[in-house]
Amino acid sequence: MKENGFIKFFNYLIDGILNVYLNNPISKKIKVQKIDEVLTIVDLNKVKEITVEHFTTKDTVFLNQDKVVIEEYLKNFIKTMNENFEEEDLRNLYDNITWLLVKRNRFLKSDGEYEMFENILTFHKNNDPDSINHELMHLSSNPHDENNFSGGFSHSIENDILIGRGIDEGYTELLNIRYFNSKAKNTYEREVFAVSEIEKLVGQKEMEKYYLNANLYRLIKALEKYYSLQEIERFICSLDFINIYDEKKLLSDIELEECFVQLDNIIIFLFKGFIKNLDKNTKNIKEIIINYINLLKDRLDYDIDEYLLQCFNKIIDDELSNLNTNIILDINIFKNNENVL
Repeated sequence: MKENGFIKFFNYLIDGILNVYLNNPISKKIKVQKIDEVLTIVDLNKVKEITVEHFTTKDTVFLNQDKVVIEEYLKNFIKTMNENFEEEDLRNLYDNITWLLVKRNRFLKSDGEYEMFENILTFHKNNDPDSINHELMHLSSNPHDENNFSGGFSHSIENDILIGRGIDEGYTELLNIRYFNSKAKNTYEREVFAVSEIEKLVGQKEMEKYYLNANLYRLIKALEKYYSLQEIERFICSLDFINIYDEKKLLSDIELEECFVQLDNIIIFLFKGFIKNLDKNTKNIKEIIINYINLLKDRLDYDIDEYLLQCFNKIIDDELSNLNTNIILDINIFKNNENVL
């Protein structure tokens, strides 16, 4: 990741330019290509009562089997979204679904993939609903701004650097679990937990609105109640790093060490938000704090060491000193297994 790209990105945020996406007219048109095993969805005039009127494909068997499957997935997805979200937050879904191109790729490494620029949904022969719903959620948060790439909480400025991928994938899957009961295994587990924790600070309704409107800027502004902009920047970059390297099967020693650094950043960030948001009148505060640290340890699959404990005690001292609780955490409470990545 290039540092100058991050600096440019956050200067861009400070200027407030990222606040406008949905109001821009969508003028991009699809360039139709001849692809084997392609289903083209057209003439969807009534999105809320979606019917797939036409598919084109060279494979008759594929047409008969998969047309029904994909049509049913789309109907169920849109029905669920309509039931749970305001119409004003579904404009990206309504715009994109009318010119979506769907294709199957037997050799796709994952179970599904959504290409945001081309508005193409590619699915594996397994027709996995968890994966397809995940990709359709990406579609629902994709405003197609030709000047700046944005989708959900992922943003790229001047095609220089993509930022927010970790938050975006985590929150996409969190919504997939929440509204479509996704049971996908080993799917962005660390990212899902991290974004579920910051959602507690921002508020579920607000964070869902920011996501569907591709408004990372508003999310950052909401988090500034608890953190400095530099801390938010570090968290976003750290989660991006973990998102990228969690997909790798083998890590070099340097990569592994850097993963530890980035996980430290994520844990410290989440712990600080938890402490700042903690009800100071709660009884047994020390027990609650220890339980939360164990939750971080378990859900992020990472051990607590002396460095993290020093950071925790510093945060506790800064935020809870007026309570006269004299909470000091000891490393022996958390010593168990070795770090696992």
